[in-house]
Amino acid sequence: MTKPNDQSKTVLVAGASGYLGRHVVRSLVSEGHRIRALVRDPQRLRDVRALVDEVVVADSRSAEALRGVCNEVDAVITTIGLMSRSGSLTPSDVDLGANLSLLREAERAGVRRFIYISVLQRPGMEHLAIVAAKRAFEGELAGSQISSTVVRPNGFFSDMQAFLDMARGGRAYVFGRGAHRINPIDGADVAAVAVSLLEEGQPIVEVGGPDVLTHDEIARRAFVAVHRQPRITHVPGWVARAALSVVRRLPTSVHAVPEFVLTVLSRDLIAPAVGLTSLDHFFRAQGAGWVPLRGKIPLLPGAVAVRRLLGTVFLIAGVSKFFNAFEDVPGRLAAAAQANALSILSGPSQWLCAHAGLVAAAVGAIMVFTGGWQLLGARGFRLAGALQLLMLLCFSLILHRAYPLVVPNDVVFAAAVLWTLPWRHPTPPEHFGSD
Repeated sequence: MTKPNDQSKTVLVAGASGYLGRHVVRSLVSEGHRIRALVRDPQRLRDVRALVDEVVVADSRSAEALRGVCNEVDAVITTIGLMSRSGSLTPSDVDLGANLSLLREAERAGVRRFIYISVLQRPGMEHLAIVAAKRAFEGELAGSQISSTVVRPNGFFSDMQAFLDMARGGRAYVFGRGAHRINPIDGADVAAVAVSLLEEGQPIVEVGGPDVLTHDEIARRAFVAVHRQPRITHVPGWVARAALSVVRRLPTSVHAVPEFVLTVLSRDLIAPAVGLTSLDHFFRAQGAGWVPLRGKIPLLPGAVAVRRLLGTVFLIAGVSKFFNAFEDVPGRLAAAAQANALSILSGPSQWLCAHAGLVAAAVGAIMVFTGGWQLLGARGFRLAGALQLLMLLCFSLILHRAYPLVVPNDVVFAAAVLWTLPWRHPTPPEHFGSD
């Protein structure tokens, strides 16, 4: 609990259970402020629960549920945002809708100060669903009578955890030459900036970490932190562009996050160096105590090369599913429905034929993501392989009467998938950092 002082304020922290929200809570406590936490799941407050004076459980998208949440509050700090897949929710529902409901309640309650933690934005990013929703809310906030500041941080150190995970797996993957630059920032530094703005501040404050690094340099520092020799694969830029063209054909609830991530990984993103904590410090804390396995994960000969080839084939084949000029999916399904008319597969074949567009999009998405996973991921090959095997089995069952050659073709692909899988996969001891 907070020990109030003469300068202490009552601050509502929206999204207090998230990565950044927990840092905001700690920073507010260090300054002696009283904290009201707005969360959907109080269990996720975890280690900061004891630091919070009051917990309000509500869905911030509902204006009715937020009624009274800002009463007797001096300031609001909101970290609410959609940065991972969450069912059918879109950035318009969360980044715009939830924050707008909170703003309207803050206006009703007479809150004096409102701080919104957004995301760093650069020209050419306006069309991204996440950025568009955040900018729409920033516009609403600018038009409000409440004094406000928008904090736009660069990528968090927690996002760089992916480089550590790849380094632990023995190989890191970066797009292009790995020359794109970024200065990620510690969540604690972002939180300190937000708390320092409780009295007043500029309308927009951009913040980044102290080190401007290329993606290649970040990967190499991750290998140093886990005591492994750097092994970096440079993935052609067209792979990212192809993946972007595919994901944008999917519903916004599906494509918003990967669209944002792929775009950020394909460009420079540098903010004013405000943070004090270095990425090396974060990597050392996360990598401390982790010991690499002696020896390699047992794979069949040539498995890594086969996996890369297979990933590329699945990626290209998945993209082709979205363009009838490359592959006539409706025509194939119609032929299969006719060939299976008198068999037990008649019902499923008719349904697939009637929903050919949906089937093509679903199959294409699965092929692109599993292929990309095999090319880029440091772990999870069994899951990607299992999805591919299931898909190949379905292809053979539905199409074999109309296209007999599909069976030997899919058998070859299934054998290749099985060849790439580790049959005994020891797991390194898990390390929990001090984030």
